[in-house]
Amino acid sequence: MLKVGLIGLGEIAKHHKLGLEKSAVLELVSVCDRNPKAAARNLFPGLPFYTDSHEMIEREPLDIVVIATPPETHTSLIQDCIRHGIFALSEKPLDTSWDNCLKLLPNINKSFDIIYHWMFSQEVLWFKRCIRLRKIQKIVIAVSDPYADANGNIDPEKRALGGSWIDSGVNVLSMLSLWVDIRRIKSLDICHERDASCGIPYHTQAVSKEGDLPEIVLDIRWDCGVNFKQTRIVTEKHTYILNHTQQAVFRDDEEIFRDNSISRLDRHYYNFYTLYPSSLIPGKTSTRIHELIFKNL
Repeated sequence: MLKVGLIGLGEIAKHHKLGLEKSAVLELVSVCDRNPKAAARNLFPGLPFYTDSHEMIEREPLDIVVIATPPETHTSLIQDCIRHGIFALSEKPLDTSWDNCLKLLPNINKSFDIIYHWMFSQEVLWFKRCIRLRKIQKIVIAVSDPYADANGNIDPEKRALGGSWIDSGVNVLSMLSLWVDIRRIKSLDICHERDASCGIPYHTQAVSKEGDLPEIVLDIRWDCGVNFKQTRIVTEKHTYILNHTQQAVFRDDEEIFRDNSISRLDRHYYNFYTLYPSSLIPGKTSTRIHELIFKNL
């Protein structure tokens, strides 16, 4: 078993718990958060708790560190892991700074990897396994998160995520990479609506139509007040809808799959960790995801 330390015990850490417990190759042995009253601390009783990540990395016999902290902290934490010869698994995105991404990306797959949890939702894994797609004509991915009001004012607590394109765009592009070689996407026709007070996007629309690739439409909103995720794939014969919110798949409006036996986010991480390490994606794909994000910001 590979011994794991978890850094960051905020709301997202709650969703890592089940997958780490059920993994056949990973064993969570210690946790860390700067806040002794962090939201998820009580979920890990009996494990050594640290408020200093450097101290945990130095004292615990770790093989892997999972980083579930705000994106702006990822670079320094990954670099500390690298210095100590410990592999890092970081939440997406890699960072909110392209300069920091450039420092790290040459070492991806070798010293660290990124957790693209949305790719491992139950409906997506079923769809990949059971549906053989003929020529794809169009892919539309729509995302809504309740992180801004109807006027486009982003919740101050969500600004550290970097906005609709950096935070949700990474998820959208990782999903897109399941059906399109995103390294072949040369450019995106992109439009951002930005929060007037802080300048970061709260609504992003991106379109691509290149060569023999499918038409791609990406729509990310933070100002609708709801959490909703959907992918629509149009082929020569059928239209498939992956309703990620419902963990369901529809073909021409007929439901053909549904499994919400585990809550949506818990399921993402459960599948990621129980499939690990085959859940890691190629470094070239991760690199291109971040290039497209920052090139089009």
